[in-house]
Amino acid sequence: MVLDHRSCDRAAGLGACVVQATRCAGRFQAEPAGPRRIGRLVSRAMKMLPAVGLLMISGPVSAQTILTVGPDGAYTTVGSAASQIVNGSDYEIRIQVGDHWGGVGLVSPVSFTSGSVVISGGWTSSFSTQTPHPNATRLHEGRMEIWIQGGSYRVENLTSRDSTAGFDGGAMDIRLSGDAHVRLERLWIVDNQAGVSMVGDLHGGGVNAGLTDSSRIEIADCQVSRNVMEPTLGEATYGGGVYLSTSGSSTALLTRTRIEGNSCASSVSGRYGGGLFVFAQASSSVELIDCTVRGNTLGAGTGSSEGSGAFITTNLTGRVVARRVSWLANLDTGTASAAQTHINVASDAAVEVTDSVVCSGNDIGVQAYSQGVLRLTNLTVADNAGDGVKISTSSGVASLYNTIAFLNGADTNLTGTISTGGNLIGVDPIFDDPVG
Repeated sequence: MVLDHRSCDRAAGLGACVVQATRCAGRFQAEPAGPRRIGRLVSRAMKMLPAVGLLMISGPVSAQTILTVGPDGAYTTVGSAASQIVNGSDYEIRIQVGDHWGGVGLVSPVSFTSGSVVISGGWTSSFSTQTPHPNATRLHEGRMEIWIQGGSYRVENLTSRDSTAGFDGGAMDIRLSGDAHVRLERLWIVDNQAGVSMVGDLHGGGVNAGLTDSSRIEIADCQVSRNVMEPTLGEATYGGGVYLSTSGSSTALLTRTRIEGNSCASSVSGRYGGGLFVFAQASSSVELIDCTVRGNTLGAGTGSSEGSGAFITTNLTGRVVARRVSWLANLDTGTASAAQTHINVASDAAVEVTDSVVCSGNDIGVQAYSQGVLRLTNLTVADNAGDGVKISTSSGVASLYNTIAFLNGADTNLTGTISTGGNLIGVDPIFDDPVG
């Protein structure tokens, strides 16, 4: 899909959450198209948002045993180095700069309950200095599986691309239980494909992550782009870029991550979450902070299409919080009937979306069905072909506050008991043009 760079005038001049996201956008794709007017509308709106402090996340894990991979290393593939890992010990796998083909697979032992593993790229031939950039080390056709019941894994400074998997998770399949902890940082996950010939529902064109017990995953400063789920035998597809399922008391954090240009397709069943699918079950929780979800698509086929950008669903006492997230120009290329952001809130569960932007979709901007707690605050929803904000409630607590909705097909469509206040609906705020 070719996008007009003038989107900056409409959807990308959206204040802090979009300015941050678009600074590095030139490496990947142009901005989505849109009238200059929206740039004026949202730029000043976002300036009114409160400042936030620095988000602190756990530091690097120390490793006792160093394993080197590459032409000048002790091992030729990541998989052969990972085969040396023993439960209860600490390892660091250093991967030499350049292109590496295949040979990854399962990088955790059959049972890993304690210890730590760091897998990182960008190392020179001496393996003593490192370039901390994902494109310095490129894994081609090297799908990685991390299945652990405890301990910690950290994967950083890598590009994973060109994998064609017949399973969930085109580039990475992560399954955590116990108190396991995984952190993905500075990764480019691009041009992978999942579920080519798998029968059954498919999850995660780029990354599939399933958590239970008290496990945790952190995905920080990553780029998940141009991944595809287009099965020939499969049924429903979930999460063209990332599929994330949490249960038990597990927790997940996605921060400063871009999910762009992914596609979720199925000719025989439904499609859910062109860029991202989140399912927070039991008492688990998921946070999306300072992320961009842009230019993702849902393809044509039988069954329903929901959430061209993201599909967020909760049950029991699960909780999802999205702060400073930009949903931009995500499209349903089949029926053009899917919201960019689709939200389901079950009884006793909660979803909160604040300080965020939803612009330039070809149907609804934000669509939410709630029986629990739904809070939408400080949003800018503009230039969506369908309803800007559509909420339907049958019970629970729902609120829409301090939100701008303008230039949508219909700016709001609210059904049920919904608390509102401080909103600017259907009125042009006449903000300054950020580009003059």
